[in-house]
Amino acid sequence: MIGEMETSIDLIKLGEMEFDAILGMNWLSACSAHVDCNRKRIIFKMERVPEFVFVGLKVSHDIPNISAIKATKLMR
Repeated sequence: MIGEMETSIDLIKLGEMEFDAILGMNWLSACSAHVDCNRKRIIFKMERVPEFVFVGLKVSHDIPNISAIKATKLMR
């Protein structure tokens, strides 16, 4: 569930991290998602589904970054 929108996704556990989920470009493209980093939101414009906007929460602490290399190593 993303807000009130139900969709399916393949999940891969990446170890103990502080992320809820990392959404891949293939999944975002399949959902016709438009990522607005400046406003911290994702706009979904899927066919035959009303447009849906997910707004992320603003957190007061620093969010850890994960590099593509580290993510690849964790997925092995």
